Amino acid sequence: MKQKGAFLRYNGGTGWEPMIIHYKKEELNQILSDFHKLTNMTISLWDAEFNQLTFYPTNMPSFCKIIKNSKIGNLRCTNSDRALCKACSKNGKPVVHRCHAGLLDMAAPIIHENTVLGYFMFGQIDDKRDIDTFERIWNHCKDLKVDRERLRKAYMELKPYEMETVFAAMRLLQLCAHSLFPLNMIEVQSDQLASEIDAYIYAHLR
Repeated sequence: MKQKGAFLRYNGGTGWEPMIIHYKKEELNQILSDFHKLTNMTISLWDAEFNQLTFYPTNMPSFCKIIKNSKIGNLRCTNSDRALCKACSKNGKPVVHRCHAGLLDMAAPIIHENTVLGYFMFGQIDDKRDIDTFERIWNHCKDLKVDRERLRKAYMELKPYEMETVFAAMRLLQLCAHSLFPLNMIEVQSDQLASEIDAYIYAHLR
């Protein structure tokens, strides 16, 4: 099954032109599943306009469920994820940051011919898991009015990772991103109608 991406102005080597991006969701879901089996980390795929296309596993960590059950917390999660994608787009390379709740998230751009077409994001993890670290987490979350003890228990369920492991996972994901086009998991096609509209505007309305 193909999932059509958003309209994008794509620099394919001959100048900027309107394009449609197609994501082969079944094949991409297999990459997400394999990555999770190797790392036990939550991973998601985003398009160029910061919309989440798919994620794995579909059952998110209890910690994140508690945060997202808060309307404000859910909004902050969305804004935090999009901010990470934007930073990744701006830098054109992988970015690591702490989300609004204090956990580590990482994003790697999917780039083809100097154009960012999407992002892999993984994380919802921490490099420590102790009561002192939870106090830092709680300071980020206490205004959400969530139950402190439930959140603490959910936090203690998260697996801690050494940063060397995190960066190794990042390098693995970069290799995956570079393989998407040779394996035809993402396809770029010209948007003929949009091109004709652009040509008309240029000819008649400038």
